Amino acid sequence: TISYNKTIEDTAELLLVHKILGLPVINQAGDVVGMITKSDMFRFILTTIGMGKDGIQFAIELVDRPGCVKEITDIMRDYGGRVGTFFSTCERARKGYRRAYIRVFDIDRPGLSRLKEVLREKVKMLYVINQREKLSEIF
Repeated sequence: TISYNKTIEDTAELLLVHKILGLPVINQAGDVVGMITKSDMFRFILTTIGMGKDGIQFAIELVDRPGCVKEITDIMRDYGGRVGTFFSTCERARKGYRRAYIRVFDIDRPGLSRLKEVLREKVKMLYVINQREKLSEIF
């Protein structure tokens, strides 16, 4: 079981460690008040990262230093972008770098082309997925 006040991370860890598909959720009295499943977790993740919405996801690798994220998101805003979601990790990144996955909305096609050129000068581009036009570029 898992307590109703535990985090998504706590829940995901239990599901993975015990290789189970779901957990009963209990309240303070120990009563079952619900059920959470791996499908619920996937739905949460997809909703959180903005899948299914017309946006553009940038996957980049950048130097891991203070201010590096702000520099990139400021550039995206300069090209009319509105940052919807942002995730980053040092997993699978080179030493001293981090990978960032940024979903941006409201960039027009000419702005997107110019933005990609500017970003290529600043960071290592991994991929760009344009949900609106169903296009993807792998670098």
